[in-house]
Amino acid sequence: WIQRGDCLRIQNLVLGYTLPARLTRRIAGEATPRVYFNVQNLYTFTGYSGWDPEAVGNGGARAVLSRGFDDARSFPQVRTVTVGIDLRL
Repeated sequence: WIQRGDCLRIQNLVLGYTLPARLTRRIAGEATPRVYFNVQNLYTFTGYSGWDPEAVGNGGARAVLSRGFDDARSFPQVRTVTVGIDLRL
């Protein structure tokens, strides 16, 4: 019933590259385009056997007291991937 819940989580990772102005001057004018890739909740290093070591149990009225209680009715944190282009004027 009791497990260690220690973990190391890669919460937010952003990789970006600003395109050289000499390559984008015709398309973007004076703007400097930046291409980026963002991942939230990339990976969790843990020995915990459940979905999420930061589980919050679904305790109803006693939800405040259920932090760290994994009752198998809660879902893990979602992973979000975003790809985009920033135009800085």
